[in-house]
Amino acid sequence: LALSLPAKVLTCALGYNHLGLGDEFGRIFMQGNNRYGQLGTGDKIDRGEPAQVHYLKCPLDLWCGLNHTLVLSHSGDLGKDLMGCGCGAGGRLPGWPKGSASFVRLHIKVPPCVRRICSTRECLYMLSSHDIEEVPAYRELPASKAGLLPSDTEAMAARACEEYLSQLHKCRTLEG
Repeated sequence: LALSLPAKVLTCALGYNHLGLGDEFGRIFMQGNNRYGQLGTGDKIDRGEPAQVHYLKCPLDLWCGLNHTLVLSHSGDLGKDLMGCGCGAGGRLPGWPKGSASFVRLHIKVPPCVRRICSTRECLYMLSSHDIEEVPAYRELPASKAGLLPSDTEAMAARACEEYLSQLHKCRTLEG
């Protein structure tokens, strides 16, 4: 199946009847069955072509489940948030038992060291890592395409590195 996307795909998540894609500019595209709102497009209309989810940017991880989707993202305070959409039954979307057709912030505390997520109908798994050598996964969208001024990625990377080092210093296993 050939998909027409304007940039290189860096991440792909496959659900039961839907898929999510993340491109090199940090944009998220969803396609497939949307009966429960699992595409996060704000409606329940199926998509035969990838549709961009405009309000989510630069996912750290993307997971498509049976009829729900999860996105791990940075929060404003250098922390992390878990966003989700689709069916909320069985605790799939903590805090949203009726589900949501748009991505919503889930009621779960995400440790800053979480790198990957996955879930089943009943369980949510988070893989943690303290890798301070991690390089940014995305590149800046050219200003001509974004309609925005380029951001200072070096300053953001320095702040992130300081945060990771701070986490390491607070780690109990490193204490004497």
